[in-house]
Order: sequence, then structure tokens, then C-alpha cells
Amino acid sequence: MPQHRSRHTHPLGHRPAPRQIGRLFALLGLALTSCSALQEPPPASFGPMGPAHSPAEQHARTFEALWTRLETDYLYFDDASVDWNALHDRYLSRVSSEPSEDGFVEAIRDLQAELPTGALSWESRTERIAADITDTSTYAGIGAFVAFAAEPEPRVIILSVMDGSPAHKSGLRAHDSILAVDGEKIRAEEGLGVIDRIRGPADSLVRLQIHTPGREDRTVTVKRGQLSGEARLAFGIIPGTDVGHLVFPAVGYSGLADEVVEGLTKLTTNRRLAGLILDLRIARSVQGWPLQELFSIFGDGSVGEFYDRDQRQLVRIRGQDVLSSQTVPLVILVGEHTSGFPEILAAGLQATGRATVVGGRTSAAVETSLASYLPDGSRLLIESASFRLLDGTEIGRTGVVPSLEIESGWDQILPDEDPVLDAALEVLLRSE
Repeated sequence: MPQHRSRHTHPLGHRPAPRQIGRLFALLGLALTSCSALQEPPPASFGPMGPAHSPAEQHARTFEALWTRLETDYLYFDDASVDWNALHDRYLSRVSSEPSEDGFVEAIRDLQAELPTGALSWESRTERIAADITDTSTYAGIGAFVAFAAEPEPRVIILSVMDGSPAHKSGLRAHDSILAVDGEKIRAEEGLGVIDRIRGPADSLVRLQIHTPGREDRTVTVKRGQLSGEARLAFGIIPGTDVGHLVFPAVGYSGLADEVVEGLTKLTTNRRLAGLILDLRIARSVQGWPLQELFSIFGDGSVGEFYDRDQRQLVRIRGQDVLSSQTVPLVILVGEHTSGFPEILAAGLQATGRATVVGGRTSAAVETSLASYLPDGSRLLIESASFRLLDGTEIGRTGVVPSLEIESGWDQILPDEDPVLDAALEVLLRSE
């Protein structure tokens, strides 16, 4: 089951279950093919007369199954600067003498920390079951999509807020930062785990220290609520120009490509666009992000290839002009929070000369992961496939390098003063 890796972003409401990516391209079983849902594995640890293996034996079997998948599927296994044999022997010895479940979980977490970032993700059977039975159609929280930053001061950056959510009603907006929760400063070692302190039961209160660029810090008390719905695409004309601006949300959803077409329709009513800006600065890849459809609207021809250790598949696009979408001057905005399929879209359109990319370097999180069950019922995801441009550039290693690089943190953007957007506008106006 291909899963997309994401970095440093999370909705402040619920812990999402692992997501399945729908079919976007016929990729010979690579990154973007659909798959069947995993089924509950048989209880391998029990035989007809009781336990078939001791706890330590079961831990060793589970570890060996994990290691086999790592050797077989991990995309960078042959390139990683890791002494695989020594690492295997050390952890096998550790888990083989570990009778407790807590000790085994700790060992796998330690192994995960020693591997290259993103190589594997693992859920214990208990964690997996809890995630699978969680109803994510509604959830409790404040209704914001966030990222975590440790420097120069640990903080949670608000990427966007849901319309009508508790965060929205409390005056929180994109570009704000949360510095403390209920009087306790956010710590660097918490990472995104700090969201557990921010979200909570509906109707409960949380007190947040908020920093808004250009303003004094303030304390905001938010009444958490029961949430549902999704962030949506926003679009409009930049005042005083004929340049359209499409702002993509933090997560994808069914119908996003249709809304892009709807936005183009409205933006071009009684107007010929002088340029178009696709704002992907907070867009990240999850279920529903319409990579193929967006490539078709804005691009044409071969843009790169998906590959794993055994196969590769060239991505060819048949362009479809939608209200001059194939010819309108195009600028794409990216940044450190751009992740996954949006990175591939930006890189592909930049490489073919269709778009100028402006902003900061992206997160280089385009790899997809293959999921499987282990003998103890835990779930493993191995980073197994990636994307590269026709010239061999590995987007999973370099991220997207903007044509015009401008460093501007999301939480440093002042109201009506966005240097990345201003630079994009200059590029388009110069091209007239």
C-alpha cells in the first residue's frame, strides 16, 4: 500500500489514520498505484494449544520480518551510509532477549531513530488498532493546520485555519505562531507531539500564547469544538492587476482539480489574465491531491519518472487547455512547508519551462512508502519509491530549488506585505 511521507505538518484536531493514495498513473506497481486495504493478519503468536512462541521469540520473528522488508524495499538501502550487518546483529540480539512488549517497542523506536530520516515508520499493534478504529470524519480540536519549528524559538506555526472553527472564531489566522500552551512554553524536543497539548475534548478550553508578525504577543483562550469539513482552495485577482492567484490548502480532497477549473472560470470572466500564480507554500500531499489532473491542466509532455529499486515509469502528460491554462504566464510559489505531490508538480512544470518557481526550497518529501503487516500485527511502512526529473535530479534529495529564491518564513509574513508574492507579481509583470 503506497503511503506518502509528510514532514512537520499536522491538523490540530485529530491523529489521522494511515491514508491510501488512489491511482493517478499506471506505474507498474510503483509509487502511485492503488491497492487493497490490508486485512487483519492471523494471530501468528498462538497455536492450537496456546502460545506458539515465547514473547522474546515473537519479538525476534517480528524484527526479522521488518528487516527483510527493509532490505527488499527501502529505496536507498544500497546508498545509505549504514553498517547494515552490524545494525541488524545488534538489534536482533537486543530484541531476542526482550520479554516485555514495552521493551520491544522501545527497541524498534531506537532502531528507527538510527536509520536515515523517513526510512521506515512503524506502529505497534495497539497503536495500529487505535488508529484504524478512530473516526476521522469528525473530531475535536481547534481547527488549524500547523507546522513545528524549533529555531530560533520553539513554536507551532499556523499554516491555515478552517472557516468557522474555534481557531477562526478566536481570531487566529495563517502566519500566527503558538509559543506556549496553558502557560507552558513549547519545547524543542516535543516536535509535533505538542499538538496533543493543544487539541482536546469539545467544549474544553485551552489558553495559547500567540505571536502575530508585527504585533505584540497576546494570550488567546480557545474553546475547543467538534470539527468536520476540509480546508478549501481560495482564489482571486491580485488588486490593481489582471493576475490570478490560486491558494492551495494544506491537504488535498476530492474535487480539488474541479475547483481549480471553477476558479479559472471565475477569474477569466470578462477578463484576460496577464498571469497566474499557483500558491503551493502550504500544500502537502495526502489522499486526494490531484497530481495527474493538475499536470494536465497546466503542462504537457514528459516531466520525469517515478522509480523504485527495480522499476521506473516515465510520466507523460497530455495537456488540456482550460481557459488558456496552457499559455497564461505561470508562477508557482513554494516553501519549506511544500511537501509531496505539490513538490512534484512545481518541479515538473519548472523543468519543462512552463512555470517560474519563486520562494524557498521545499521539504524534499516526495518518497512514497509501502505498508505491510508484521507477524505480531504491527504495521510497517518502508520508504520505497521516489520521483526524479528527466535530467536525473532527485527531488526526494534536493527538494524544489526555486528559479528565484526568496527566504521568507511563513510566520514572518506581515498583513499585506508578502515578499514572495510580491516577487512573483514582479516576474509576471515584467513578462508582459
